[in-house]
This record gives sequence, structure tokens and C-alpha cells, in this order.
Amino acid sequence: ETSWSGNSLNISWEPLTLHEARGFPVYYIYLYDSSTRAKRGLVSEYNSTEPPLTIPDLDSSQSYSVSISVENEGGKVNATNLVVVEPFVAPEPVSTGAAVAGGVVAAIIIVLVIVAAIIIVVLVYLRQVDVHCSDSVSEAG
Repeated sequence: ETSWSGNSLNISWEPLTLHEARGFPVYYIYLYDSSTRAKRGLVSEYNSTEPPLTIPDLDSSQSYSVSISVENEGGKVNATNLVVVEPFVAPEPVSTGAAVAGGVVAAIIIVLVIVAAIIIVVLVYLRQVDVHCSDSVSEAG
């Protein structure tokens, strides 16, 4: 698994057990420039059993490939296929003006709906009062 943190690339993987590695594993991490397919060379000899590894000072707008080779005292145990690391793309910032305008429009709509509901309630009430008064007048006469 890979992720960008600024201009550093974080790489993590499921480490081999001592049994799978047939001894204490040493991980060799190679980095390739994906656009030119040029091998940038050995980035790290990593002899810890606990990833992750961070590769600093990269151009996060570039695409890279990463290969991890595992060796023990007897030689190569395992090698991964190349993992392509896509460039980091920052999310587009939300336009503050558009967000404010959208909030204002939403507030105006809410106020208009509330005012319309109040007007309808008042009209219904007045109609009921008017009907009731008309019935009282006609019964009296």
C-alpha cells in the first residue's frame, strides 16, 4: 500500500513471517520513474519486520513504480511486481464565494417557505372565523 504525505511516499506491506522467509528477511525497495521507466536505484535496505517505510524528497506530481525484493542469508526469497504509485492530486478548493452564495440562497428559500406557511395558516384561520361569524349572524336573523 502506498500513500503520499507532502513530498514523501509512504510504503507499507504485509511482512513475511520468519518461517515464510526461511530466516530473518531483508527487504530491498527499488524505485522507478514511471514516465521514463528508468530505475532510480535501491532506495532502502530495510531489515525491520515492521513496515512502513517512508521515501522522502520525491516529486509528488510524478508517477513512480516501487518493487520490493526479499532476501535472507540464502539469497532471494520473494520479489513483488512493480506497484505503480500515481501522482498526488490535491482536491479542488471550494470557492468561498460560491459556498456563501449557496448558503444565502438556501436561507432565503427557508425564510420564504416559513412566511408562506404563516400566511396560509392566517388565511385559513380568518376564513374559519369569517364562516363562523356568518353562521352566527344568519342564525340570529
